[in-house]
Amino acid sequence: MATSLPRLPHAHHPQPRGGRRRHQVVPDLATDIGRPNKDATEWTYTLKDGLKFEDGTPITSADVKYGIERSFAAELSGGAPYLRDWLIGGDTYQGPYKDPKGLASIVTPDPKTLVFKLKKPEGEFPSSPPRHSSPPSPRAKDKGAKYEEHPVSSGPYKVVSNENDGERLVLERNEHWDPETDEERKAYPDKIDVRSGLDEAVINQRLATSSGADAAAITTDTNLGPAELAQIGSDKALAARVGTGHFGFTNYIAFNPKVKPFDNPKVRQAISYAVNRTSVVNAAGGSALAEPATTFLPEQKAFGFTPYDHFPAGKTGNPEKARQLLKEAGFPNGLTVTLLHSTAQNRTTSPEIATAVQEALGKAGITVKLDGQEPNSFNEKRWSVKDAPASSSPAGAPTGRPAARSSRRSSTDARSSPTAPTTTTRSSTTRRSTRRSTRSTS
Repeated sequence: MATSLPRLPHAHHPQPRGGRRRHQVVPDLATDIGRPNKDATEWTYTLKDGLKFEDGTPITSADVKYGIERSFAAELSGGAPYLRDWLIGGDTYQGPYKDPKGLASIVTPDPKTLVFKLKKPEGEFPSSPPRHSSPPSPRAKDKGAKYEEHPVSSGPYKVVSNENDGERLVLERNEHWDPETDEERKAYPDKIDVRSGLDEAVINQRLATSSGADAAAITTDTNLGPAELAQIGSDKALAARVGTGHFGFTNYIAFNPKVKPFDNPKVRQAISYAVNRTSVVNAAGGSALAEPATTFLPEQKAFGFTPYDHFPAGKTGNPEKARQLLKEAGFPNGLTVTLLHSTAQNRTTSPEIATAVQEALGKAGITVKLDGQEPNSFNEKRWSVKDAPASSSPAGAPTGRPAARSSRRSSTDARSSPTAPTTTTRSSTTRRSTRRSTRSTS
């Protein structure tokens, strides 16, 4: 996958294979996907010729290294933990603002070469880091947390204006980007006007109407709800613009086993039996938008799906079994937990989903206090094991972080850890849609 602003040593690209498309790691800034030493504890990359930032200055290995080091800074958020776990010294490095000497395990012997030194062999190193949280960054132009307001582009587009911290972002072509060095990205429109923070219903309505600038608009982060599904049912032209299918997500409840009462396996099992998957599916918009799930993997062959159910509670849950487990756990009179959720109407971590879980657990003697937070606060709080022992959140691939995950199309979760999660609904929902707005191009 490629983005329009930053570039990385390597990227993921869907490639045709046997009539189908698959994802393959391909070179991006680098000439290849990395060269390992004999035991795969060192990976070497060589940068392509002709790479430049938006101001025309050459992109060097030092810029790539610095971009990666920034992702370690506590002042900045985001980013997967792979490099922190894999690089020698990565577990204690606190980023360039506190340690300007940098990581000794990323070596730049010359302006075009990077060498990553790992704690142990990692044969899958090319398919993981560096990620989009660590694009090449010129140290001289780094403004810390404010750098994100105008990052220095290495891709086909550059930021020309940024209003209200990304609420409206205008991009124009980067004249110093050379398509000869970048097979993964294209520069088609001259300008891209990005709007964020819009309500899903507003986005879908603008796309459906498709007038003025919205006639050339697309969206990458909205889904159709029940009302929109009803609308396309009677409008063939609109239906032709809607994409449907299963997505590779599963919504689930995850527990942090270091936080009471989730340190007790019986409590985690009780919640697993108590969840009413049918009510969660209904809260997510019905069977056209979600389906019950009892496994992490979406029900698709490509994901290696195998049907199983560790906690067979049926479609509506088994509160009696849950009460029995609570009694065995030492809570014969039930217990009280707090569930963090977002106030955004996204049908994944929204109040409706949280309420459905609250009602189901209540029948098993578990009192759930709901803690609704606006999206930014929710995202900050749900990653904090200390502040949020239970929360709901969209789930994709495991991140390795001790934080909560919950649902992406229904469900909610209880804070973090991949230990004994409860799968509620298959996020890869059935009719999850197409969008066509939020991001408008001209």
